Amino acid sequence: MKAIHLTAYGDPAQNLRMVEVSEPNAPSASEALVRMEYAPIDYSDLLLSERSLLFKSEASFCHRR
Repeated sequence: MKAIHLTAYGDPAQNLRMVEVSEPNAPSASEALVRMEYAPIDYSDLLLSERSLLFKSEASFCHRR
């Protein structure tokens, strides 16, 4: 499965990479696995990658496709 990974903060053209990731494990009894066909990169995602949003987060994020 393909995913967009943020490798570092800064220029999105240089720091957002499409990578191949493994399929998620089967969900447990209290979880659900949802199939997504598309997950767009939003303007707020680009702002987050540049650290331009009002809050600062050290957490990484991943959009899977």
